[in-house]
Amino acid sequence: GDVYKRQLHDRERNQKYSAGLKEAILIMKSRGLKANVLDIGTGTGLLSMLAAQHGADSVVTIEAFSPVSHIARRIIEQNGFKDRIKIINKHSTEIRVGEGKDMEQRANILVAEVLDTELIGEGAIKTYNHAHKYLMESNCLCIPNSASIYVQIVDCPTIVRYNTFINDLGVKCPENVSAICRVLFKNLKFLVQGFQLLRCTINSRYSIKPASTQ
Repeated sequence: GDVYKRQLHDRERNQKYSAGLKEAILIMKSRGLKANVLDIGTGTGLLSMLAAQHGADSVVTIEAFSPVSHIARRIIEQNGFKDRIKIINKHSTEIRVGEGKDMEQRANILVAEVLDTELIGEGAIKTYNHAHKYLMESNCLCIPNSASIYVQIVDCPTIVRYNTFINDLGVKCPENVSAICRVLFKNLKFLVQGFQLLRCTINSRYSIKPASTQ
């Protein structure tokens, strides 16, 4: 629940997803195509509602976790999008496309929030590759369409103390864990300049490439 709360209160994130969806929908329509959006891992349904709000011709949203799917359905209904957004309570790799199946047709815009702080820890590669192979048109647009991992070596006594084993029974932990947030950047020392470790593309089959040597 805390994850969804942080995402919903992340104004910059939401604005960028909204802008990306709006642009992708306009691009498809400028090509004389209908904008058919697929949202994988809908959560609260926010991104699907943004797609509908920006004029998508169809929106299919997928959420594998039943309790969250139920909540998304209620939110979507209460916001007046019941007849414009189709909600499917399945894992995306279980979705079938065709007449009378989960999706009547392949989508040409994919929006997905399946990236974590480690970029591919939530099974992103499998999810995106399956979507491109079975659920998306070959000329589809993805939001986001690429991602990069940057690394930087730092020295921080607070982090060292927080992760230091003091005996066989447990780890050393500050008495007031929340205090870490307040002091972390006061004793954080950057040892090298940050650099791009790798970059992945999402608009086609998911690929990861090491960044060029700097």
